[in-house]
Amino acid sequence: MKYAILFVFFLIALGGCSAGGLSATTPVLSTSTPLPLATATAIPTRAAIPESTLIPTVTAVSALPSETPIAVLPTATADVYTFLAHVNYQDSIGTDVVAGVIKYTGEETIAVPDVAVTLKDANGAVLATQKVFVMPDLIKPGSLIPYKAQFTTPPPDWKNFETIIRSDETNMSSVDSYYGDLTVTQSHLTSGGQSSTGPQVLGSVKNTGTGEASLVQVIGALWNDKNELLDVSSGFTTIPDLSPGDDSAFQIDFSNGEGATKFDLVVSAFKK
Repeated sequence: MKYAILFVFFLIALGGCSAGGLSATTPVLSTSTPLPLATATAIPTRAAIPESTLIPTVTAVSALPSETPIAVLPTATADVYTFLAHVNYQDSIGTDVVAGVIKYTGEETIAVPDVAVTLKDANGAVLATQKVFVMPDLIKPGSLIPYKAQFTTPPPDWKNFETIIRSDETNMSSVDSYYGDLTVTQSHLTSGGQSSTGPQVLGSVKNTGTGEASLVQVIGALWNDKNELLDVSSGFTTIPDLSPGDDSAFQIDFSNGEGATKFDLVVSAFKK
């Protein structure tokens, strides 16, 4: 009995220590107010371009029959360039082509400026861009600048294109690299030969200066009788290097020339 009383007392003592040794601390809860969730603002839908702004001379490329790509008004960094015409089409191997003609109205001979073509979707987002690869190297006052850009893997949903020309101050070291004393002595338009997929322009170029010309290239712009641009292309002379007084034949093949009736030619070459 004595041991039982001691055991009970011991249990009571343990209970008292346990109850008095633990602090009844209230858990600390965060009292900060949760931040409100951000409300997303809907992006307004871009309004459709009215039919009246469509350019009828531009042919749809990789688009539904009811859709017509729109050519955005070209921009230039100086007022010495005037955009005369542009065209786009898809060639026989699925390449999208954008071509055009610019008139240079400056008073001094310049080297080739930078010209780039950008394809955009209906909302104006850039889908693809290319610098033109057909263009004369030396630009004389009053001359034409035919240009051409190709997109071998074009985005399927492009709806319009933009052409931009940028030219810095004349770099005389660049101008001195090119040769300008070349003249087209004869030229004519044909429907094309057996190996051609379109019309051709053939003719001859003569070196009328006193220097040596190298890699003589003739660039042509093809038009119909309504003064609508059909295509731009180029070809080198059969003899690529011409000494003073020499001449050589050339041939230019066009891919998009149905209804062509006339053409313009520009000759370009390097100094040898």
